[in-house]
Amino acid sequence: MSALPALVGDRPFPHSVELERALLGGAIRSGVLPAVAAEDFYRPDHAALWTLMQAMAAEGTPIESVTVLERIARGRRPDRYGGIPNVVELPDAVPATANLAWYAGRVVELARQRRDIAALLEMVDALFDAPTHGLSDEHRMALLEQVVVGVGQPLSRSEVARTVNAALDATGRGKR
Repeated sequence: MSALPALVGDRPFPHSVELERALLGGAIRSGVLPAVAAEDFYRPDHAALWTLMQAMAAEGTPIESVTVLERIARGRRPDRYGGIPNVVELPDAVPATANLAWYAGRVVELARQRRDIAALLEMVDALFDAPTHGLSDEHRMALLEQVVVGVGQPLSRSEVARTVNAALDATGRGKR
């Protein structure tokens, strides 16, 4: 998915920096990485740190403060992960590692909301470009239903165009 705009109208995309910090800090404190994808993080530095910790776990390196900080320092780009001071503070950002699964579930849920909103925005863009002139209300509603079914798995502009053209063909107003 491409970068999201900061706002939709006057509202920010759903996210919680505090939850992400609690998840990252809990993972460092406990050594446990719940099933969360890097793309589920709103902040790029959080996603980069999660990716680093996943790579460390995959190679058998324990996940804890010393090893994570050592790996970041070795890479010579600590700003990519929010900086050394930020990472040092993460284990203190988690009230209880017992809630790690809940933090992870909520981070994933917020990511799904962002993906759904982004998909709807893409559909709106596609509908702005769609040749809907001359569609009956019935065919327009059928088109919208077909587009909305893809929420979370948005239709591409070409798929929307095919759907609109099929609806136009059904009315006898398609391209000749």
